[in-house]
Amino acid sequence: MVWYIACGPSGVASFDDRSNTRWADPILPRTMPVSFSPNVYSPYAAPSSTSTQRAPRTLDDLAKASTSELRQLFDRADCPPSEVAKMSGPLDGRQLAWTDTSGRGPLAVVRRGLTRLSPWRGKSFHPAAPGATHGNGINNIIPIGRAFTFQYSIGPSALDRRPCVILNYNHDDNSNGPIRHVHDELRPVGNGLYLGIAMVKTESKDPDPVLYFALALPSC
Repeated sequence: MVWYIACGPSGVASFDDRSNTRWADPILPRTMPVSFSPNVYSPYAAPSSTSTQRAPRTLDDLAKASTSELRQLFDRADCPPSEVAKMSGPLDGRQLAWTDTSGRGPLAVVRRGLTRLSPWRGKSFHPAAPGATHGNGINNIIPIGRAFTFQYSIGPSALDRRPCVILNYNHDDNSNGPIRHVHDELRPVGNGLYLGIAMVKTESKDPDPVLYFALALPSC
């Protein structure tokens, strides 16, 4: 049986629970490259002495990056607890790019346009206490409102074992099904700006990256 995941930033992806196989919808968007240096893109990464390009300030800045640039940004970014503590209340969201989709020219333009049609609008965070770096949250999706709760905390990334914010959907508040296989990770890349990778977990291997997404405090 093929399940359809329409949670968080992932838009719609299919997951076959018999073979643990995941496919991304080929029409969903990938963004075009933008001229910035991942070495200086995040103020929480090691500084570079070879570039003077500015760091991102908005979701639009991140939406212009290629998939390879997004991965470099995520890999270089740190996870200061002070930035994680800012994640409280609703954060605006943007679906950025599928990790395994390529394209240029007119098709890429269509894919970028379809990004804006994604029903996912972000996530709301509810810290366990004021200033805490762990708590609960939920996805904001139109037109159904809110769905797919998660628990979050700082922990080692499945990709490089360095600290990140881990969003865990495998808990009793979510019904059994594909949502339990979702694993999101976030790292701050700017003041109130966060880059995320949505992944799918299987029993046989580490989580498989599916989609890049971003979150921003409303003031960003």
